[in-house]
Amino acid sequence: MWFTIWLVIGLILFLFLIVSISKLTIHMSYEHRGDDDQLTIRFRMWYGLIRYSISVPVLTIDEETASLNFKEETDSQVGHSEKEKKLSWRRILYDLRQFERFLKHVHGFYKITRRFLRKMTVKHFSWETAVGLDDAALTAQFSGLLWSIKGNIFGLMAHYMRVKSNPTLSVNPIYQGFVSKTRLSCMLSFRIGYAMIAGLQVLLHGRRWFLNKKKSQGLNEGGMKHV
Repeated sequence: MWFTIWLVIGLILFLFLIVSISKLTIHMSYEHRGDDDQLTIRFRMWYGLIRYSISVPVLTIDEETASLNFKEETDSQVGHSEKEKKLSWRRILYDLRQFERFLKHVHGFYKITRRFLRKMTVKHFSWETAVGLDDAALTAQFSGLLWSIKGNIFGLMAHYMRVKSNPTLSVNPIYQGFVSKTRLSCMLSFRIGYAMIAGLQVLLHGRRWFLNKKKSQGLNEGGMKHV
């Protein structure tokens, strides 16, 4: 009986150790051509033995309901599925406000994030853009602005993460007509154990804030009753 229990515990700990030291690779790609958008995120672990991908090929705005409509495609070992989803702007704003409150209340969140980003490796980064604004002067100015934005974004990535390869950055100004094309590709990898540690630290900080808030509310209510 006890041997079986310890055997099960040992297997669980062994699996937990294997998962924690395993690397998760994330490949994100985004392509925009005029009115067409394509966003794909692929997750891969154990050399592709475990894989999962999400693709959003359709992105439209419904003016009548003031919502964002998109089709989500998922692909894994289980199979392929397609879902049509609708996301209202009110919901987006609500989620952003909730996330902002969370950031304010969880002390040390930025330190936890910085420590986790240092464990993340950028294996590939490519960002190619072709732009034309039907005005030569505006096209040249906007192209220069895009170069600056791209350089700053990759500079931040190189500062906080470990970069293994040189980036591929390009801005191609088109002076004849209106053109809007961009293709972004990025591959990241990190050990799952680092993500688990960061998640636990965030939960502990959030729980501590919640308990302190509940305690202070109790003291305030007690003081009011006493008065």
